[in-house]
Amino acid sequence: MLGVFRVNDFFAIIATQEQDWHEEEERETVKRFQNLVSVLKQNLSQLQVYRVGSIDLPTQGRTQFHSPCSPKAAQ
Repeated sequence: MLGVFRVNDFFAIIATQEQDWHEEEERETVKRFQNLVSVLKQNLSQLQVYRVGSIDLPTQGRTQFHSPCSPKAAQ
């Protein structure tokens, strides 16, 4: 499975938005990813993220989450 995404779309949900439930270490990780995206955008043009393959993550209970990497989001 191959997907092509804009940088903002790829990182938006995954790593660049603080959540209410984040603890200090997670908030620091979010800031690092925000900085990474900023540096990439400042220094590269026509930046895209390519996703190859997929992974299965175990979940408990009922959950609905569509990441920008999911096949639905790529359509």
